[in-house]
Amino acid sequence: MGVMPDDMMPSGHDALTQALTSAWSGRYEVLRKIGSSGMASVYLATDVHRRRQVAIKVLHPEVANIVGKERFLLEIEIAASLRHPNILPIYEPGMAAELPYYVMPSVAPGPRRDKLRRERQLPIDQAVGIAINIAEALAVAHDRGIVHRDVKPANVLLADSGPLLMDFGIARVVTDVDR
Repeated sequence: MGVMPDDMMPSGHDALTQALTSAWSGRYEVLRKIGSSGMASVYLATDVHRRRQVAIKVLHPEVANIVGKERFLLEIEIAASLRHPNILPIYEPGMAAELPYYVMPSVAPGPRRDKLRRERQLPIDQAVGIAINIAEALAVAHDRGIVHRDVKPANVLLADSGPLLMDFGIARVVTDVDR
């Protein structure tokens, strides 16, 4: 039997998903797990009170136990402090099942992402436009002393509204002592 992709897994496929679903009961309705990395999993959910779809990023329990929660909490703090149209915003942080998480918009891939999947490359004018938008987002972060340190295609969502920089998981806050 093969491994089922994250976006095909039913929401109650594991104990963690069940614990999170229970912890978020009445606030968020978990629809499914949509992704996973070495540090965290992302769930598609419905914000029951605001009647909108959201994505919720949750630290893996193994990472919390071995490495600690501090790095993830710093990611939340850094990302929540940034405001720019090309930076994926954080709606709210929280704790569920003794794990830190944060809620962000659920962003449907725009037509450029679909085109990129089909054709494997964007026209130069579109690629330059995306690069400019991401550079402007990075400039805002840099002005606040934040260095992303992981800019790559996987950390840029191509939404209808434009590209969105995300995942400040290994970002670094540069202080005057560092300069």
